[in-house]
Amino acid sequence: MVETNQRQRHAEAVRERICEEALRQFGAQGFAATSIQAVAEAVGISKQALMHHFPSKQRLREAAFEQMQGNVAELVPRLLMALTAVDDKVNVVLDEIIAVLERQPHWARFILRDLLDAEREGPDFGPSATAWVSLAADYIRRAQQAGTMRADIDPEAAIPSVGLLVVSTFATLEQPESPHLPKVSLQPDWRQRRLREMVRFVRAALLPAGPSAD
Repeated sequence: MVETNQRQRHAEAVRERICEEALRQFGAQGFAATSIQAVAEAVGISKQALMHHFPSKQRLREAAFEQMQGNVAELVPRLLMALTAVDDKVNVVLDEIIAVLERQPHWARFILRDLLDAEREGPDFGPSATAWVSLAADYIRRAQQAGTMRADIDPEAAIPSVGLLVVSTFATLEQPESPHLPKVSLQPDWRQRRLREMVRFVRAALLPAGPSAD
């Protein structure tokens, strides 16, 4: 029994490593350009061993997405607790999201590529995303009634707009050097400057002018 549990834990750990590497490669170069062989080599296993867990690249993509979605879902309770405990709620949410994407920047690249992939076959955020948007929209409406968020916000439209700003910022932070990029983007502090501006844009979009936006 103990040996069986150990094998199960080992298999689960391997699956998690495979999914994370798949997300990294899908985000870096897209689904079509990523091969099962490349993912297997990066994880340190054979292609046959990978396909024992995931019999097709599409199934790997679905499993990787599901794993990422589950990890994101774990963030929601922490955000809800923070939202009831502090005054500067926008900053709390941004700090949590930034911390996650600092650790997992390939998630942002994967999401952005997935949104742009017109030929993709599932998965999608589906019911969980609908629930998150509904929850966030309800919170924005309550904040509008309390005067702590801008009264002219369209909650359902604001959520994907703000989300896309955050995701696209992280998806493009680590750009390789290129003569086509402005020279300022090669400066050491460029990353932090972009993150500060992202936070400022989000706060300006959501918070009313005056002391509450400080």
